[in-house]
Amino acid sequence: MADLIRAAGTLELDGDDLRAAAAMLGVVLSDPLSALEPMTPLPVPMAPSPSATAASPGADVHTAEGDPRPVRRVRVTLVEGPVSAPPRPLRGSVHNLLPPAPAPRPAEPLFSPWHERAILSTLAKVRCPGPEVDTPAVTRMLARREAIVAMPVLAEPTTRLGARLWVDYGPGMRLFRRDLRWLAAALRRVVGQDAVRVEPFRDTLPERAAGAVLVATDLGIGAGSPIPPTAWPPDVVFLVPYPRSRWPAWAARLPVLQWDRRTTAGQAVRR
Repeated sequence: MADLIRAAGTLELDGDDLRAAAAMLGVVLSDPLSALEPMTPLPVPMAPSPSATAASPGADVHTAEGDPRPVRRVRVTLVEGPVSAPPRPLRGSVHNLLPPAPAPRPAEPLFSPWHERAILSTLAKVRCPGPEVDTPAVTRMLARREAIVAMPVLAEPTTRLGARLWVDYGPGMRLFRRDLRWLAAALRRVVGQDAVRVEPFRDTLPERAAGAVLVATDLGIGAGSPIPPTAWPPDVVFLVPYPRSRWPAWAARLPVLQWDRRTTAGQAVRR
């Protein structure tokens, strides 16, 4: 009965829904009583008493207590109402009566959306000669009376050379396949659709080319790696989806960045 009361209060059940819920919980509810017929007095035989002549016919008189008011005996007759229809069955179970469960949260990329563009823009830049002249270098050449054959210029970080994304498809990165696709799409939004080349690898590394190179790998943490530690190039950026405490000792010589939502653009600069 307590479960029925809680269900009725939570879902505001009444009528047939309340009877159906009661039937599912094994509780039988009685039908409401039909309207009662008006009460009619019944004939009462006269009590053999000397003072009965002072009372009205068809009534008894309280002579012992000295109360002359008549007492009428009334009989109440209960009339059964029409037979109600059986409770309407509910589809499903009692769980359908409860409020629906909240929808699960959608999956999110490993890099925070607030820092993703700044992080990838920093990692995809390489230093190339810019348009600004290196004035100190020109001054030193003139002081040494050297001929200026080529004007020295200052180097500046740029993404115009494009970027390459090396994707580790080993067994240790199987859980991060969706994150790898998100990373490739985010890098194309930052550098350009045609300026990013995704190169998967498993047993051997791709060939090094101009431009920035980002390597999404677990460094063999998840399931080991057939690539020896000395084969990893030191001039690329490694994105590892594991905390620093699990990185191998030989990774200290490499520019490794944790691929995580807590990573910021400042950490990408200090890599």
